[in-house]
Amino acid sequence: MMMDGKLVKLHLLEELAKKIKCCHHPLTLAVLLAGDSEASKIYIRRKENLALTLGITVSLYSFSNEARESEVIACIQKLNEDKNVDGILVQLPLPPTFDVQRVINSISAEKDVDGLTSNHQGRLLQNQPCIIPCTAMAVFHLLQFYQVSLASQNVVIIGRSNLVSKPLACLLTNHDATVTVCHSKTKNLVDFTRMADIIVVAVGKPRFLKGEMIKEGAIIIDVGIHREGGKIVGDVDVDSVQKKCRYLSKVPGGVGELTVYMVMENLYTLYKNQEKQKNIGN
Repeated sequence: MMMDGKLVKLHLLEELAKKIKCCHHPLTLAVLLAGDSEASKIYIRRKENLALTLGITVSLYSFSNEARESEVIACIQKLNEDKNVDGILVQLPLPPTFDVQRVINSISAEKDVDGLTSNHQGRLLQNQPCIIPCTAMAVFHLLQFYQVSLASQNVVIIGRSNLVSKPLACLLTNHDATVTVCHSKTKNLVDFTRMADIIVVAVGKPRFLKGEMIKEGAIIIDVGIHREGGKIVGDVDVDSVQKKCRYLSKVPGGVGELTVYMVMENLYTLYKNQEKQKNIGN
């Protein structure tokens, strides 16, 4: 059965829209783009379109390929102090000369929509309240909607990125799953995947996971997205895998749909946290 991220997004959006209507002021998201990546511009437009339906303002700050890291950080620091900005997002990837984590960590934890600052990452590791990175939370929402139990399940995550795999491993472990993170240096990968109840593939290689690599009834979450022969494909070889798996997330229309939604949910959470701080201070 295909897991439909668009269906899950529409279900969640209905509730989020009601909450946002009750906010004391219109929410504003600041998005920073460094460079002219066409893919990044597409992702930003998707965020802008969803924000528009929720009455959220997106303020875009664009920098050329020649921009210095210090310029971007200076802009972030101004936005940190701007009381009219509820959340800040740096669109990745950044130019190769940038220190990505330094730029990310210049965002105030109170405005970190992506949950990628060391503050939120550390709190996630310690299973404390935090903003969880959007793709990791998208995977979690997908599993929840389809009533997939995590307790005592063997989960294999293929990939070890800071953006997806590491925070997802923490998140699923915090919900009582037994998680193994595999990567390019893992020996005998198939020995792990064939034992897994749930496999999350975030390896960045089209059609990487084959049917012979999984057991009957496994649940497969595909985080990859690629253009191949005029088609959009993921990291999973759908034709061979769907005959054996219990659930398989769509590509496109799976995790990606929910990742964009999570930006808005995280923005609302930041707003609520800031309101609580104001009430404590009064």
